[in-house]
Amino acid sequence: MDNFKYLYASRQIKLAEQSIAKDHGFLLFDLMVKAGKAVFDLACFHYPDSHHWLIVCGKGNNGGDGYIVATLAIEAGIKVTLLEVEGAAESRGDASLARQGFLSVGGAPKRLDVDELLSRGTDLEYDLVIDALLGTGLQGNLRPSTLDIIEAVNGLKLPTICVDVPSGLNSDTGQPMSSAMTADHTVCFIGMKQGLVTGRARDYVGQLHLANLSISEELLKQYQMPVARVDLCAMTAQILAPRKPTAHKGTSGRLAVVGGAQGMLGAARLASLAGLRVGSGLVRAYVEKKSLVAMQSAEPEVMAMPWKNLKHQDWSANALVIGPGLGQSKQAHEVFHSIIDSSIDNLKKTSAYRLVIDADGLNILAQSPMRNDKWVLTPHPGEAARLLGVTVAEIEEDRFAAVKSIQVQYGGVVVLKGAGTIIFDGSDYFLCTRGNAGMATGGMGDVLAGMIGSYLAQGYSTVQATMIGVLIHSMSADNCVKEQGQLGLIASDLLPEIRRLTNYFANSCMTSS
Repeated sequence: MDNFKYLYASRQIKLAEQSIAKDHGFLLFDLMVKAGKAVFDLACFHYPDSHHWLIVCGKGNNGGDGYIVATLAIEAGIKVTLLEVEGAAESRGDASLARQGFLSVGGAPKRLDVDELLSRGTDLEYDLVIDALLGTGLQGNLRPSTLDIIEAVNGLKLPTICVDVPSGLNSDTGQPMSSAMTADHTVCFIGMKQGLVTGRARDYVGQLHLANLSISEELLKQYQMPVARVDLCAMTAQILAPRKPTAHKGTSGRLAVVGGAQGMLGAARLASLAGLRVGSGLVRAYVEKKSLVAMQSAEPEVMAMPWKNLKHQDWSANALVIGPGLGQSKQAHEVFHSIIDSSIDNLKKTSAYRLVIDADGLNILAQSPMRNDKWVLTPHPGEAARLLGVTVAEIEEDRFAAVKSIQVQYGGVVVLKGAGTIIFDGSDYFLCTRGNAGMATGGMGDVLAGMIGSYLAQGYSTVQATMIGVLIHSMSADNCVKEQGQLGLIASDLLPEIRRLTNYFANSCMTSS
């Protein structure tokens, strides 16, 4: 899935392909032929024994791609049943040319009858579905008739390849319009659409493939500026550096973690250990007094102190994480606001001290909104909803818009966690394509917060620390599930792997330099 560096809005791709075709002297129909060929080749590669393809075509250019696929399949000796929606015979332009090509090789399109598909679909020996029903121009809810088609095709439970985007899925937001085709593979054309890699899209797209149709990303960038970057591995390898031979614990990043109320000490422990595992020389955990003995005995490498000591400490930490297990008590609110007030005064004087707000810290911030351009906020969708005073459903409707709204209101760098985590710093989006559903367990966010705080303490910028943390956190989870699977993955499983990957990328930087 990582054969692309950038994400684009669907309208950008449409405008770019028109301009590129005009400037470089080829027809848009040529791109349609290449698109159909890309889908056909992928189908033959992944399903070499398939012999009867069901191809569902709409009446737009997405349907035109489907006719090209059907033509190539017939020429290859594959049995094809092509179902077209009402009005497809009156298609114009390139879609009409593609349909004529299908007819010229003996293709016989059939009117798409949902009732017949529902009653006889499993009896007709189809072994592969090509979805060319709806393209990227989808807006609003699906018509009932279209919804019926999608549900009927999904009901066949056959291997499915979607053309450019699963029908019914908004390619800009990743949200299904009531329902969407469920793909095993989705072949996206020219540039990767931004909505296919975040939010609920992961439930529908299957394995993503980019067919650039001979339009390189460099050429595409000349016509349209990308919405987001996804090549976090390459950027991390360039940024993350090994320790100097003369480093000592005082120069390797001093991190403070504030949280650990009674009953929630585990969150502060995970954040503290994560900070150590990715390179901080010193980590100090400030926890509720009732949690102090447990913290001191559990983690000998972490210096443990009670919350009250925050009033007397000299702010020698390079970065501070507040929120993991902090709770919502009156004392927790007082601790939070004392840190925010002190850190704001400190930030006016020096750039040496940075702040990561996570978990309960975000919930307290939502009750007393304020803005700071130098902190990092790491909400999951529920916390994001509280920050904006909306529902989780509204956050997930458009994750790009949601992370931007949080940044506009609160400032800094914002990480909207979830499937396809998005980072936004006020000007640029970064999206992580790594990670898996095994990460849906308590403590994962605490590990990430500790990692970001540690990278900040080591001197990386807010954007760099956030990007590196999100990537290595997600990659670690992916590596952990390779042998044992997603179920049962816990946050502490990541700790050895985040250490290994941090060193891997740091050494990559040293080797490349």
